[in-house]
Amino acid sequence: SAAIYERNGDYALGIFSSGWCQMMDGASRRLCNTDDNRKALTSGKWLCHDSCWKDASLKSMNEGKPAEVACNGGINLYVVPVWANNQIIGAINFGFGSPPKDDAELKKLSKKYKIPLKALREESRAYKDRPQFIIDYAKQRIQNAAKYLGYLVERKIAEDKHKEIEQNFRITLYSIGDAVITVDIKGNITLMNPVAERLCGYKMEQVLGKRLSQVLNIINTHTGEKVDNPVKEVMETGKVVELAKYTKLIAKDGREYQIADSAAPIENRDGEITGVVLVFSDVTDKYKAEQLLKQAKERYRIISETTTDFTFSCKKEKKGY
Repeated sequence: SAAIYERNGDYALGIFSSGWCQMMDGASRRLCNTDDNRKALTSGKWLCHDSCWKDASLKSMNEGKPAEVACNGGINLYVVPVWANNQIIGAINFGFGSPPKDDAELKKLSKKYKIPLKALREESRAYKDRPQFIIDYAKQRIQNAAKYLGYLVERKIAEDKHKEIEQNFRITLYSIGDAVITVDIKGNITLMNPVAERLCGYKMEQVLGKRLSQVLNIINTHTGEKVDNPVKEVMETGKVVELAKYTKLIAKDGREYQIADSAAPIENRDGEITGVVLVFSDVTDKYKAEQLLKQAKERYRIISETTTDFTFSCKKEKKGY
């Protein structure tokens, strides 16, 4: 028979395959005179629970090591603490050993647990003694079970933390004004925020797993030649890479956007590159304004160089010209 407790004393699980343990635990549970398990656990009358929790599990957790104690029910308990992330989060124990055969001991248990002496004698005689190697093997299995429980808890905590980080990451990407696309080490798209969807003309569901080059169609603004996306260079150098100043994005529907972008490596805890994040923004209006200004300056230069008249500028003073 085995029981698992959480660090706060919550009774996580009980497996009573032993007829002796079933009888003793059931009898002491009835002594509590309540259907509320929470009240029963704190009543001090659930004798088998008190042995498993106070005498065994709590002792093992406080000491941080396995413990072996005598049980109220006439057998022994072996308990092992459960560790997760360098903290004790609970304990697992099991009952072992043969029930008492001596009538004097059985009479004490009969009075304590309010069980007829005859029933105790019959259950005690029916119990088949286990050889020592079986008990030793059971102890080893309990130790392994404690390690596995700790591993499961650590993994669950890590998964929850990862989901939280991923959710925060997505919220951030979805709320910023720039377009963001992430790819894995093969250059396949793993995420695309709404701004990137709008500029490229694709929904994220349509492009997940596709090559970035199939979605991000960029050309040199002046020459019209296709420009390679910077993912490969980032992978090779491990550094942030920016595209040329004059780069144009051709969306799925043929619309054209002047963009400014950069790409940076995504690294794991060991510093290994696991992907690339590409961030770009629509600077079409800014680019048009720059071109208009450039054209105006050029016209002014041509006029100033070809005219035979004097040109001058003046500024208004407080007292006139």
